[in-house]
Amino acid sequence: TGVTFTGISTILAARVGGYIAGTIVGAAMQKIVKRYPEALLAVAFFIASVGQRT
Repeated sequence: TGVTFTGISTILAARVGGYIAGTIVGAAMQKIVKRYPEALLAVAFFIASVGQRT
């Protein structure tokens, strides 16, 4: 298929890095959500309102 081992290993390393980063962010978010559930909801509504186009 013309794919080198370097390309495949880069993709696999990036995937593992994404899993690790997601785990760390998820753990931090659990602590934040337990302390400030209203703030999380407010941020979610703000992001949703900014993303809309009229």
